[in-house]
Amino acid sequence: MGFVRFRILANRVKRFEEKLDPQYGQIDNYKYLLNTTDKLLWIHSTDDPMVNYAHNAGKVVKTGNPNIRVITVENKKHNPQYSEEALKKMNAWMGGYNHLIRKHKLDTPEAKKAYFNDKPVRKMTEQDPAVMGEVLRFISS
Repeated sequence: MGFVRFRILANRVKRFEEKLDPQYGQIDNYKYLLNTTDKLLWIHSTDDPMVNYAHNAGKVVKTGNPNIRVITVENKKHNPQYSEEALKKMNAWMGGYNHLIRKHKLDTPEAKKAYFNDKPVRKMTEQDPAVMGEVLRFISS
């Protein structure tokens, strides 16, 4: 069901892009991936709830294009480049933030900002050394 909702959203975004820039909006991404000579690195988590693995990274792998390298990780949801510790902090802090929003305890911009005052944001965006190592290998190849 989630895929259907995202498909509807994707179609709306595509129509909007076509309206803003007809040339860009007409690009067939899959055809581009089949034929590109650009070197591309695709990093995807198998449990990404926003971008379905089979319909995205799986399709990219099936192109067989030797110029595209796909790195698959697990249990990283929509942030495959983050460390496990960063994901734990992000999930906890954003979960707490969203809970307080729903309870109307962070109704002002000042209150929302104050929620993060004691939370070093860099801790929830820490990069996974293994994934970054793969990125650096790709760049240097």
